[in-house]
Amino acid sequence: MTTNSPGTKITIPYTWGQLVELWCYLLELDAHGRLPDALRDLFKTVDAKVHAHVRRGLYTAYKTAQTSEEREQARQAYLDEVGIPTSYRWPEGYDPYTHD
Repeated sequence: MTTNSPGTKITIPYTWGQLVELWCYLLELDAHGRLPDALRDLFKTVDAKVHAHVRRGLYTAYKTAQTSEEREQARQAYLDEVGIPTSYRWPEGYDPYTHD
């Protein structure tokens, strides 16, 4: 891991599988209260990367779904992951630009 100064972009030269393994290990340490303070920033960075990858996969599934049912399932999963409350979501097929 490299970093220049606080608040700059961090590059983690690991494969996706290694990042997931590291994330799971850090998650387990954190759950038991054994995660040292020095590793908290690393955990937050890996956690953000894992969640970004999951969100991107869900969005891609939404955009590339073959049927409208698959598309709607992927859309709902994406909105759940992003944290959009159900009461704020447009119904399937709603177009705000053509709706009167």
